[in-house]
Amino acid sequence: MRKVFLAVVIFLISLPQTIADSVFYGWVQIPTTITIGSTQIMLKDISGVDGSIFAVFKDDKDSNIEILPLSNYIHWEEYNLSSEYVLLINEKGYAKLKLNFPYLLEGETMRFGDYKIYLKSVTKKQAQLELSYKNITRKFTYKGGEINFENLKLSLILAPTIFDGYISRGYPKKIDEWSITFVSYNITKEDGILKEIVELKINQKTYWSEVGDVLEAEGLRIEIKDLVGSTYLRMEVELKGAYLNISLTPYFESWLSEGKTTKIGPYIVKIEKIFSDQAYVSIKNPCGMPLKSGLVKIDKFSRMLSYDGISVGFIETKEENGEKKVKTVIIIDNEKIPKIEDVAFLNVSYEVPTRATQYSTFETKVILENTGKSDLRYVEILPNVSKIFSIVNNYPRYIPTIKRGEKIELTLVLQSQAYGNLTVGNIRVLAHAPYELSCYGVGEVEFSSETKRVEILKAEPNYSIDVRTLNGTVGSPIPLNITIANLGNVDSPFDLTVALPKEFGVVAENFTIYRKWLHLRDTLKPGTSKTYKMFLISTKEGQYEVEVLVKSFGKLFQKSTTLTVTSLVKEHTENILLNQNVTCTPKVIERVVEVSKITQQNSTVTVEPVSLKWKIVYGGGFFVGGVIFILALAWIAAKLEERKE
Repeated sequence: MRKVFLAVVIFLISLPQTIADSVFYGWVQIPTTITIGSTQIMLKDISGVDGSIFAVFKDDKDSNIEILPLSNYIHWEEYNLSSEYVLLINEKGYAKLKLNFPYLLEGETMRFGDYKIYLKSVTKKQAQLELSYKNITRKFTYKGGEINFENLKLSLILAPTIFDGYISRGYPKKIDEWSITFVSYNITKEDGILKEIVELKINQKTYWSEVGDVLEAEGLRIEIKDLVGSTYLRMEVELKGAYLNISLTPYFESWLSEGKTTKIGPYIVKIEKIFSDQAYVSIKNPCGMPLKSGLVKIDKFSRMLSYDGISVGFIETKEENGEKKVKTVIIIDNEKIPKIEDVAFLNVSYEVPTRATQYSTFETKVILENTGKSDLRYVEILPNVSKIFSIVNNYPRYIPTIKRGEKIELTLVLQSQAYGNLTVGNIRVLAHAPYELSCYGVGEVEFSSETKRVEILKAEPNYSIDVRTLNGTVGSPIPLNITIANLGNVDSPFDLTVALPKEFGVVAENFTIYRKWLHLRDTLKPGTSKTYKMFLISTKEGQYEVEVLVKSFGKLFQKSTTLTVTSLVKEHTENILLNQNVTCTPKVIERVVEVSKITQQNSTVTVEPVSLKWKIVYGGGFFVGGVIFILALAWIAAKLEERKE
């Protein structure tokens, strides 16, 4: 029985240990470098005669130079490289390659062209990966199936078992790049329990492990399963990595029929005619206008037809159901495709002040400078201003043409409804320029400025009101001077309202009237003042109060004065000048009231002009009383004249 067991062990030891290959299959641009861990495969050049590839293999220990013939392969260490097709584009080319390589370990990176695969961590159940293409990176948790990323397809075999069997004490076991030796063992007793400890050397580094435990070292996960006497050790070795199956396709690789078209990026490709070893192909813009046409050879090694970022090649032909077809490979280089931005560029600058005051208007400047290669037409200005700001001036929304090298400046006047460190926004501009890939030969392009911010100080409206008048007589003009001074920090409109007694008419300019209220809207800069002059005409004697109110952004400033009107005692003319200094009546009332909302009446009474450019306005039904009173004065004057005669 012992002889049978030993025979089985010897058989297991003698079995060759093979590691399944990882595979990369797809199109790569040459020259390029494929990097797997610390190994580099540099594909430096393609022969323009036979399509052979000049390759250099290199790792930490060795390097080798090889020539890879078309439809052949070369072998170096654990790597096997073959080429299937080669297509030339000017001085460069693309090759469809198959590369067999061992594996990718945890923490290692594989690079090819613009792609990168980083195996961050791996277990038997899942792996964490990062895939990158140019400046795009995405993270994946792989648990099976296939990953699709850009033109890349990827599947993995996680933590594969690379050895399961017995090794003999003192004899190194070679498993791919690892050498594992069972050196010795000892038995210890701990808490009455016997423990078997084995000594292993992995690539000349010593490790100790208990039978039944798992040892992780040198990129391997080794389960110590059993000790047979003092001679044989059974173990299972897993790779702390993965086998990769990678497929990389070009932008397009498929069969196209004669006379058919297909849209590739911004282009249309049409197979005009297929011959036995050539095909005539046209590259067109989106509206079908030919851009380039030509005959292209159908072969494993041929030259592609190229035009501004698109290249078309053919590798096989066939006839199916009486229809000729050609296997077409199309490469797109997005960086070389014409873009309207290549000929059109508008430098958009937006200048705003560092600070302004809430509710006050402030100027901002838009600067447009055409630094591109062509004139810009049908230019539309689109201010992208935050909702808390409003544009209060008119500005040109459309500019017919901005010539090459021309500079235009615009002014936008803004007003803020809030305060603090606020985002103003930016300026968007839509323009049109010549573009060969547009159906009409003109393409639309958008430009924008940087987003700007401004410090808005809190508004503090404050107005003083000075009301001056004289006592007067019935029917005589009584001067009223109202002086408003802006003592706050807000440069913005305010509403001035004068409340008159119902017995009064008024002579004033630029005011509107509704019932007994005179209304006017005006603006004063901080630190300035303005006087509003008018005449009052009373139809009845008595003592009256005139009230003046100023409203600005929710605040109401109020002041009033009283005057006495007496009957006409004797006939005389009193000269009153609007600009003379007059004395207020003794009673002056002033107060400031906070209000949340003031409703403005919209009714306006039009006043006909009279002599001295005065406008005589009477409120409500007292207009009629005023007329009767004046007619009565005229009648009395006529009677007095008759008595004198």
